[in-house]
Amino acid sequence: MSIDSPYDLIKVMAQHGNFYLPYGVTLASPSQRFIAACIDILFIYGSGFVVLLVVLVINVLIPSENQFSTIYLTGIFLFLIFLTFFINLYFLEKDGQTVGKKLMKIKIVDESGAMLSTDRLIMLRQIVPAIVFHIPILGFILFLFDSVLIFSNRRQCFHDRIAKTIVVNVRKP
Repeated sequence: MSIDSPYDLIKVMAQHGNFYLPYGVTLASPSQRFIAACIDILFIYGSGFVVLLVVLVINVLIPSENQFSTIYLTGIFLFLIFLTFFINLYFLEKDGQTVGKKLMKIKIVDESGAMLSTDRLIMLRQIVPAIVFHIPILGFILFLFDSVLIFSNRRQCFHDRIAKTIVVNVRKP
């Protein structure tokens, strides 16, 4: 279908709340987003825990005078967590996708469908929610509220609404 007038543009766009999706673009399902988030958590923390377990096993099997220091163990653990975090951050900036979102074939865009600026992506979508969710009791309540919003018609969590972002399926070329 060709788009020759603003009227034609309106006909090929589906309205979702206060934003429009271009023809052929679909919102990511709640299950896609949940699985992507689980993959990201496993990716970021999983590598550190694997190293932690390996070093602990080595410490049990090797006599005490040759054991790794707790400082080295903590350093390796934190290094791997930060490394995987920055890998995810790189992919977010480059494609609007984390490792989990890449595997689930979804990505983050602004409500108009355009790529996000790095500062908006990091500050409003990552850092602000992380800080808020760590407030005792209130953070847990807000985290639950944020999670439940994924089932709304707009499929936007609270952090998506703050950053004015949506998560969409990636089109195949």
